[in-house]
Amino acid sequence: MKLQISDNAACSLAGLAIAARLVHGVVVDLPELLNAGWLAILLGGAIAAIPALALCALLKQRRSASVLACIAHPLRRVTCAAFFALIACDAAVVSSAIADSASIMALTDVAAVYLMLPLLAICLACLRLNGDALGRSAAIWNRALPWLLLLVIVLEFRDYRFNWLTPVLGPGVSTLLDGAVRAAGWLSLPAALFLTAVPDERNVHSHLLPLKALESSAGFAVLVALMYGMMTPAIPDSSLFSRSFRLDTLLANGRTGLSLQLPTNVLWYVSLLYALLFDVFTSAAMLQGALPRFGNRTCTVLALFAISLLSVSRLSGRAPGLRAAVWLFPCIGLLLSILMISVFFAKGARKHV
Repeated sequence: MKLQISDNAACSLAGLAIAARLVHGVVVDLPELLNAGWLAILLGGAIAAIPALALCALLKQRRSASVLACIAHPLRRVTCAAFFALIACDAAVVSSAIADSASIMALTDVAAVYLMLPLLAICLACLRLNGDALGRSAAIWNRALPWLLLLVIVLEFRDYRFNWLTPVLGPGVSTLLDGAVRAAGWLSLPAALFLTAVPDERNVHSHLLPLKALESSAGFAVLVALMYGMMTPAIPDSSLFSRSFRLDTLLANGRTGLSLQLPTNVLWYVSLLYALLFDVFTSAAMLQGALPRFGNRTCTVLALFAISLLSVSRLSGRAPGLRAAVWLFPCIGLLLSILMISVFFAKGARKHV
């Protein structure tokens, strides 16, 4: 049995997961953007539209199987191995983010491994249901999410300050562009999932779903970044630029009442859990593509083991994660370009025959 997901399920899971990943990356790990993170997300979305269009072109060329199934065997293994490394590193960052968030709300220091092990056990149980179950559950949460977000806006609206969004360009154009490149990399992560997705015959426009996932992810992340900017003033003191401080201002907002914190925390933790499920499932599917003789359980366990090791290492910290994020967009763009060239030549060879 193989790890498998349909296009519609992939769109639901990827849209939710990448929005959460983008919010964490821009709002928590890039405080130097001040309150102009929403603008970096918009710029990143414009940059990420280029590989998204290339992915749509690849999806349009397939027939009844996934894109990777149509690629030559050696190239498919190398591509899957590269995507596995990228997604596993991102999963470690997300796992660390959930552990840090739990430590902040518990007001105590707990070893990260004790917070991550239950998460990874949940991922192992969820992945046994395969990709479509994850995608359908994400679709259900996507329907409830706007109403919960509206509740947060209503409860906290009186505390918002629109003037805290200024200056509009925040720290300047160069810093915004640097943040936009990282945001484009996080927005390009769904490419790995859609490459393994099986086409849905009921949806004739299924090849356009990556653009839909991109739009939904960027739109949700921009809204959250704007809300955070109006909730907390920009603080230029670099000594406060830590994950703990940013998470505290995001989740507790100065230790406000429980009625204000509860819906925010539900949004945050559930969305991050889906981000972790997205990364774990995608990394396991890519590992299975690189090692086709291995079954889904073996690949899932190996992927979780690799993510566990990365999660408790220094590579999941803020500084290493941000340094790696700079190269995420170029790496994904290069992999998609190689796949497009191989598909083009393969299609030309078939026409010649």
